[in-house]
Amino acid sequence: MNLHVSTTLEITADLAKRKLLRFFLDEVSLFLQPEYPLLITTDNSHAVWRFPIAFLMGRHGKLEKIGEVDVDAYSGELLITNKILKEIQEHAQQLAKRATFSTRE
Repeated sequence: MNLHVSTTLEITADLAKRKLLRFFLDEVSLFLQPEYPLLITTDNSHAVWRFPIAFLMGRHGKLEKIGEVDVDAYSGELLITNKILKEIQEHAQQLAKRATFSTRE
């Protein structure tokens, strides 16, 4: 199957990443890092940048992926709900507890 789509994206992956990183730094935590995104297109010709979100912790470095966040590739709107944000925060807290506990052993 061949699929050809022609569109002009207003928001580059780098710009979307900067917007998302700024949101995390200002509103959530400096320990969250958006990684390299995938461009996802939907059946109605809409496109989003989907970023895996990594949790970083001091000398432990990047621990693991703790969620995903989409950024609208046309408007730059962060498509992050309270539910997604809560899941990311809870996963980060669990990882932080495990990492802290493992350094005490």
